[in-house]
Amino acid sequence: MRIENKQARLKWLAFPFLLSCQKIPFDGIIKELQSMIEEKK
Repeated sequence: MRIENKQARLKWLAFPFLLSCQKIPFDGIIKELQSMIEEKK
């Protein structure tokens, strides 16, 4: 796995936390991210 991929994954992991800090519902976003991750596997 490339370093760039790890950095991108960290950004995606941090994204929902940032949204939750702003109290925005992000269930749909998480589902989209999960489907994207499944496609990459």
